Amino acid sequence: MVYHVHICNMGKNVNPSVAVTRSNLPIDKVYLLGSKDIRSRVGEQHYIELKEAEKKAMQILKNSGVEEVIVKEVESWDFESTIDAILDIASLERRLRDDVTFHINFTSGTHIMSGAACCAAFYIGADLYYVMNKGDHGNLTAEEELKMFTIPSLPDVSKIKGFTKETLLVIERNRRLSNKELRAITDLSPSKQGYHTGLLNSMGLITSERIGIEVVWSITYSGNIASRILMRSATQ
Repeated sequence: MVYHVHICNMGKNVNPSVAVTRSNLPIDKVYLLGSKDIRSRVGEQHYIELKEAEKKAMQILKNSGVEEVIVKEVESWDFESTIDAILDIASLERRLRDDVTFHINFTSGTHIMSGAACCAAFYIGADLYYVMNKGDHGNLTAEEELKMFTIPSLPDVSKIKGFTKETLLVIERNRRLSNKELRAITDLSPSKQGYHTGLLNSMGLITSERIGIEVVWSITYSGNIASRILMRSATQ
């Protein structure tokens, strides 16, 4: 069974931190990224309000049935501090279990925390979500309130070369190609073509579908990103 861990940037507004409890996203544990002592930067009252928001969010989450809620403090204006905290969380949780999935809420906190959270999502293979402000967007349902973003998982694109690269770019340009159509373009033997499509498939850059006796290849989201990187590097 998959264990779902949510990592949430904290600010003074509690709602973005607890909105996930109104959605259908599964939740097993929540880490709230709170601020270390920043009174010298924001003042005593602002700091007190931040800490009160952390306590309130923790209580609401627990009352909603989340068994484990942990506050992990970070330096709010330090990019690396937020990334390090998220990497530490991921490392700890992966030592505890093999089936953990991460979700990062980057709505609140400083802009620096949000940017760092998005970078960290790429490193740990998390998905991202943002909580829309109902006051700005009218009557949103609980599901519409959360905007989900998938972070593409990419291999080392610089290692995709030769006919493997050509195969990827051909599929990207045509969107969908059968093995027969692909070989007609690349002029490769079935065994060589199978090697390159198999390699790209194992990287998650293309996906296959069997239609009758034919295998049809399609580009994935990650494959689109990798193709753009390869084409851009070729023109530089």
